Amino acid sequence: MEKFLRSTPGKLSLVPGIKEDGANEKIFMSHGIETSSQLFAVFMFGLIEIDKSLADESVSVELTDRFYAFLKNLGVNSHRNTIVEAVARKVNTWVPGVYDAQAYEC
Repeated sequence: MEKFLRSTPGKLSLVPGIKEDGANEKIFMSHGIETSSQLFAVFMFGLIEIDKSLADESVSVELTDRFYAFLKNLGVNSHRNTIVEAVARKVNTWVPGVYDAQAYEC
């Protein structure tokens, strides 16, 4: 994960949970998502639709829940949690506050 967080955007297979030529990569490709940048954009698009009055922690949870549902609707059945966490953590390096890991601790 740490290597991914320090990497520059590129191939989908750079995202933890997405193997090159694996089932998840094929699902994304079949829906026109061909790079990690496009996947990050899908995640960030969720910010537009979220109620701005929510507290920061609620925004993080709402955003990741929406992205999880998006992946599920695409048919991504394996490694969904890993993909959500990886993308959320990566986007958080550019837009601090969109992901709060503490919101998921028990």
